[in-house]
Amino acid sequence: MAQDLPVLLLREREFFLADMDERYGPSSIIESWGTLSSILQAAVDDERIPRNPCLAKTVRPPSKPERKARAWGRERVMAVREELDDRFKVMVDLGVGAGLRQGEVLGLSIDDIDSDVIHVRRQVRIVRNRLVFSLPKGGKTRTVPLPKYLAQRIAEHADRFPPVEATLPWVNPAEPENEKQAAERAPQTHRLLVTGERQQGALRRGVFNEGPWKRALVAAGVIPAPPQRTRTADEKARRARGNTKYAAAPEDGFHALRHTFASVQLDARESVVAVSKWLGHADPSITLKIYAHMMPEADGRGRAAMDAWFAGES
Repeated sequence: MAQDLPVLLLREREFFLADMDERYGPSSIIESWGTLSSILQAAVDDERIPRNPCLAKTVRPPSKPERKARAWGRERVMAVREELDDRFKVMVDLGVGAGLRQGEVLGLSIDDIDSDVIHVRRQVRIVRNRLVFSLPKGGKTRTVPLPKYLAQRIAEHADRFPPVEATLPWVNPAEPENEKQAAERAPQTHRLLVTGERQQGALRRGVFNEGPWKRALVAAGVIPAPPQRTRTADEKARRARGNTKYAAAPEDGFHALRHTFASVQLDARESVVAVSKWLGHADPSITLKIYAHMMPEADGRGRAAMDAWFAGES
């Protein structure tokens, strides 16, 4: 019977996928197909069946739909900001006002801020469960314009929550094995603008995302509150330590603020090349691919320009 399984699946997989398509969305189908494929591949490895029919090229599950970047409106941004702990409000300002990634916000030093620009020189990452400094995504530093309101909010934050020195390895936390590695991984110390509630150095993004951020999303009505249920004494203690299980929010993470920055700039008809540079994209084509749907519709300026061009010819 095991030898007949591939034949049966080859014969029935079209009906299987068709049935799944009627009941579930593409993501669920892809996940189920992947699970089935893993099981059958294990059977192949154990020599129970000769081949994995899920790997055949003739019938494939649907492609995962492309998820368009979604910006937040001003009302939602302000609502979430209002519900955040005061020491974290500036993170929203930097995400919306400068388009910084979350790791770049966490790695931002007060010394990276000039009168009219922000120098994005590093990010905080997690490598082997340890925090490290590294270059921003793509391995390139950049500068971003600093609006007056953002400069003021940064100054107010720094007065209330003075920057804290944090020392972290550079890129790789493993013990160096030679002098070259020791030089490359030498720890760096920076006066970070945003730190944890206990001010013990760099903030872990997971701690922020599953704690203050999710609490703010609930309070602002973006995601539902965790279901209420009777808890044991141990569960109450864990909840008090911040281990509350919140709903997933894949489209309402910190990155939504970066999308909002891009949408505001593009709606104001800022150059795609400039926006790409500020976002730290390797090429403007990447910016267009992600944010083309946010760009305003043509309003006739092109026709007017051509009319003027031809008029000047005569």
